[in-house]
Amino acid sequence: MASPAGTSPILIVEDHDDSRELLQQVLEKAGYRTTGCGSGLEALTALQSGERPCLFLLDLNMPDVNGLGFRAEQQRHEDVKDIPILVMSGVAEPRDYHANLKAIGYLRKPFDVTEVLAFVQKACGVPQ
Repeated sequence: MASPAGTSPILIVEDHDDSRELLQQVLEKAGYRTTGCGSGLEALTALQSGERPCLFLLDLNMPDVNGLGFRAEQQRHEDVKDIPILVMSGVAEPRDYHANLKAIGYLRKPFDVTEVLAFVQKACGVPQ
């Protein structure tokens, strides 16, 4: 079950600064809290802080720990394994290529912010 919007952040895992910052601006303007991470490794470290996100926005192609590696590690930890992910990727058919991720959605870059907001609202609720 999703936490009330505004109480839990959305963790944006994206190595391209411009894309990550755009997502943060759009989501924060819509009333959501966000935390941005520039790599899978940075996101895994953020999970150790104890704060539980309501959703991961996950890029797949990143340095160090990629999206697949992040998701595999997330699934090993009981306290965060049920947090949904929305995959955003530049691959031609992210849904087909990465079906084993069991994501709530797959968006191809460049993404439509309206679609991102719809997935976020479904996972995290409406901002208060």
